[in-house]
Amino acid sequence: MPHQPRFAAFRRVSEFFGCWVALEECVYEEQSSTPVDGEVVDHDFDLASLCKRLKARGVSQSAVVRVCDARRTG
Repeated sequence: MPHQPRFAAFRRVSEFFGCWVALEECVYEEQSSTPVDGEVVDHDFDLASLCKRLKARGVSQSAVVRVCDARRTG
């Protein structure tokens, strides 16, 4: 099985800012409940397309989050 990227690295790549990401084994920051890591299952800039693919593959235990530029949100 191919190695899946980790969200901690993925979310720092500017070309993915604004992208929706499906995560498994999601890890959240305790104080803010912000996702900080997890295995990237799939991603898309269109939420409906992402959800359609996840449903077609039977993926139902993923967290879906949007990648934001941390410099703009903090």
